[in-house]
Amino acid sequence: MALTQTEKVFNYLKTGKTLTSAQAENKWGVQRLSARIFDLREEGHPIYSNPAVDKFGNNIVAYRMGTLTKAMKAQKRAGQTPRVCVS
Repeated sequence: MALTQTEKVFNYLKTGKTLTSAQAENKWGVQRLSARIFDLREEGHPIYSNPAVDKFGNNIVAYRMGTLTKAMKAQKRAGQTPRVCVS
């Protein structure tokens, strides 16, 4: 069975690399990376958005996977979905 766009993004970010919208579109045809990031954050994954500048001087966002805080780990142990809103 083929992976969903969200799964592809998650697997890529788990490697420790950053991902931009242009990269996601080129790799997998993902046109709304921010929506996939929202989905992953709703699942409790700590994904950070970092402002960056591309080679043409355009402002872009590069996403990366972070680590769960102690509070988020406690929420998971309690059976709750940690709410992650980081930027």
